[in-house]
Amino acid sequence: MTAITLGRSIAGAFTATAVVAVSALIATPAFAAGPDHVLAADITVGSGPGGAWVDGTDPYLGWHFETGTGVDVEDGLEIGDGANSYVLNGLVNTGEPGLPVTFQEFEDLVLGATIVGTGAIILEVPYATTGGAGTIWGTLQVDMVSGAVPTATSTARTSKPIPDPDNPGTNAVEQNVTLPLGTILDALEDFTAVNDEQQLGYSGYGFWASPQDPAAVVASITFGGETTTFGLAAEEDDDDADDADEDELAETGAQDATPLAVTAGALLLLGGVLLFVRRRTAAQRDAR
Repeated sequence: MTAITLGRSIAGAFTATAVVAVSALIATPAFAAGPDHVLAADITVGSGPGGAWVDGTDPYLGWHFETGTGVDVEDGLEIGDGANSYVLNGLVNTGEPGLPVTFQEFEDLVLGATIVGTGAIILEVPYATTGGAGTIWGTLQVDMVSGAVPTATSTARTSKPIPDPDNPGTNAVEQNVTLPLGTILDALEDFTAVNDEQQLGYSGYGFWASPQDPAAVVASITFGGETTTFGLAAEEDDDDADDADEDELAETGAQDATPLAVTAGALLLLGGVLLFVRRRTAAQRDAR
């Protein structure tokens, strides 16, 4: 192998290594997304009294007050201070029956939900069944224990009756009657199972608090695996997390600069070696 060929082989090896190293160094580090944070000012009036379309957005979509208002406090969103408060995250436009789900999917959503807070807080899940039996609307209301998922024995009610498919003209569950959650879910399952054409859907999720002293405070709600936080303290935590991410990104960039400089130095050294080999070979050729 001649010196020139050897030099080219070395150059190829160094170049390939450098390309891989540089490609790895410029990759952007990924950070896990944190929970959504909502302040009272972000919650619109919604589709209830006083609700209106804003900038072409349906008032039912997103976090909105169906009833009442709320105030930011250090530990969360304060609701139920002298009046009913119903805060809902709408997932469809006004009047639409909801996101289609099987009964099992709906049950999993309800039994997997948690609310962290203080006071008497109710999980609200508006639902509808559409099909041959017409459209039947309702809102499932579950009394929650802070930080705990509901169970079949949790107390609950529904804002509309659920028909009894085995006895037409009667209801398996009457509206606004407190029952075990499992009883209400069983009735809903029976109705959708017997009426094969009935499609179950849900249009959002949220929470309710009746007047109480002290007022209820909601720090967070988790539904469908998505967590939303409330309150001034959580807002500060989000800002701190953003600052930490920026610091980590800056630190990573500084650390990455060192190997990048080493790689650049290696390429410069390689250029010097190749130039030396080329001149030496030329000198040997001239001597012959």
